[in-house]
Amino acid sequence: MDFTSVPNATRSCFQALFTLLVLIGYGYCDFHYSVEGVFPRSVSSARWLKSRLIPQSEGVVIAATAQFSHKAGDKGANLDTIRRFCREASEQGVEIIAFPEMRITGYWHVRNLDREQIENLSERVPEGPSTSALLALSREYQMIIGAGLIERGEDGRLYNTYVVALPDGVTKRHRKLHCFISEHMSSGSNFTVLETHLGLKVGVLICYDSNLIENARVTALLGADILLAPHFIVFSNGIGIDDDEVRTGNAMVLDPYGRIIAEAWKASDDMVVADLDSDLLELSSGSRWMRGRRPELYQKIGEASGNELAAREARFS
Repeated sequence: MDFTSVPNATRSCFQALFTLLVLIGYGYCDFHYSVEGVFPRSVSSARWLKSRLIPQSEGVVIAATAQFSHKAGDKGANLDTIRRFCREASEQGVEIIAFPEMRITGYWHVRNLDREQIENLSERVPEGPSTSALLALSREYQMIIGAGLIERGEDGRLYNTYVVALPDGVTKRHRKLHCFISEHMSSGSNFTVLETHLGLKVGVLICYDSNLIENARVTALLGADILLAPHFIVFSNGIGIDDDEVRTGNAMVLDPYGRIIAEAWKASDDMVVADLDSDLLELSSGSRWMRGRRPELYQKIGEASGNELAAREARFS
């Protein structure tokens, strides 16, 4: 059945329904109509319907976030899973995709490793093989790809690092600001916001980094439009057993108003895709509140209180 052959009156009803879904904040969630053939199976039904019935803003970016149960210490297997998701995302026209922290190396088991074992898992960024693999995927699919690993820095320190690979061959890294997974690993000291060919800036905060509002605010002040909030949030989480903890998944994409526009409901490997409409940014509440800031009142935020702890101490206190 070709949807273009549906009578105008019926089409108008679908358009009205979709407009209502947009207004209540669920306009980009995936759903399937019962008539076989109305929606292509390889793309998000809501996005397909929107593209056929409602003119799309030039500022729309198609984003995806993936969750999967990694194999601890098996970088090859985890990269294979990332390749599979990137291929599937490409078939849906995705332009930017996020994977969870340290998904290439594995995460929670690292707390049980000694320094030598962690060093054996680590690699340089961008010279290492995993970064090269992400760059190759980024070029092949013309997609911005973000994924995490253990980095061995030029200073000899080990970092929980998130690598963002761009199709033009550029890579950026974000070292987790509050790293607690191992006493052998260090926290980063820099915020990360990068220009992209999409005309939007992408910022990175890793898991616990996002718990502190100061980190999100500084990232926004540095111009981030997408966080991989006045920004879109592309949130990626692990799923399944991670050593002796359970990762709950719930990969999701939120718009600048805090509305969930796509969310994974499966308790298994999954990916969700959503359109990020940059037209929403300028008038979002966060953007307006940012313009109302009074920086002269906030010096206290940058002062030590005397109660600060190192990231590992704070996490396990």
